[in-house]
Amino acid sequence: MTDEHTVPSRDDHHVPDDVLARVAKIFSAAANPDRLRLLECLRAGEACVSGLAEHLGEPITTTSNRLQTLARGGLVTRRRQDRHQFYSLADEHVVRLLDMALEHAGHI
Repeated sequence: MTDEHTVPSRDDHHVPDDVLARVAKIFSAAANPDRLRLLECLRAGEACVSGLAEHLGEPITTTSNRLQTLARGGLVTRRRQDRHQFYSLADEHVVRLLDMALEHAGHI
């Protein structure tokens, strides 16, 4: 039986350092209300940078920079069509991550 103050040893729940670094990168990319708002907008599907900027009432460069941060974090994917960049959520994991974070925020 373990004492409630006992900390599990690293061997009990070992997560490789490179995986923890990737998780930190994901949380870092999402750690901004404006970037989270973009993720919420992309739940509806793929959108171009200019359309997102107009919807949010901000300059295209601001929206583009935020989307690039989300892309570096692996939360969104992008594709180019002519002179336009289109973004979408990377996969269903991002939707579930958003859902869980919003649910958790409602409990704290």
